[in-house]
Amino acid sequence: MNISNHINMNSEAPGVALLYDQINFGQQFNGPTLNYIRAQEIGLMRTEFTSLVRQFPQPIRVASLGIGSGDTDVRIIGASSYKNKVFVDGYDISRNMLKQAEDNLTRAGIPFCLQQSDLSSFKPVQSSYELMYCQHVLCHLDDEQVFRLFTQVRIGLRPGGSFIFCELIEKLPPNVTPILDWTYPRPIDKSLRKQLQNLETYRSWKWYLTVLQQAGLVIKDVVYTTKDSLCITAIRKI
Repeated sequence: MNISNHINMNSEAPGVALLYDQINFGQQFNGPTLNYIRAQEIGLMRTEFTSLVRQFPQPIRVASLGIGSGDTDVRIIGASSYKNKVFVDGYDISRNMLKQAEDNLTRAGIPFCLQQSDLSSFKPVQSSYELMYCQHVLCHLDDEQVFRLFTQVRIGLRPGGSFIFCELIEKLPPNVTPILDWTYPRPIDKSLRKQLQNLETYRSWKWYLTVLQQAGLVIKDVVYTTKDSLCITAIRKI
């Protein structure tokens, strides 16, 4: 299949994207512990990806919501034997991140299309994706925007398709032990910490489960990865 790589960037990134550019490109989050945490989250996403590749006719279509540098996608898809059986649509509000994603996905040999887009206005074609995922993105949307995104995810998924996200939460449910005994770090740079906290919202695990169901998605799996983070997999049944 001959698929051209394309970036459609129509506007400048808002403040949250510029701040994350400083954090990521300034390597505020780098370190072996954080990389280990991300590896656990990506492992969960990779398992779901592999299951869907085997379930649906190929190639499958994936929506990476808040794709960032594309590192997550390369680690989920690029390292698998299925990378030529998938097409990735990547969305992000940062022009700098999209350029990094273009380089990383091209190097990994993953077919893709990238678009500069605010997820609060995300509107996919109905039943166009087998898999949609995001990692630590929802904390930058308000409650109404998250509900709208979940609704659009349900519309965009094919019946039987999956949505998986990893997110920070306020605290664990009672009597639950996370798979990793560690708390997700906040930015090291004090000059960025206050700015970032003003842009992040940490919700309860129960809130996410409730809103997913209100949006018409069915909860498939919940994994509490650390003391303040989880990964949820939901599916569209009809």
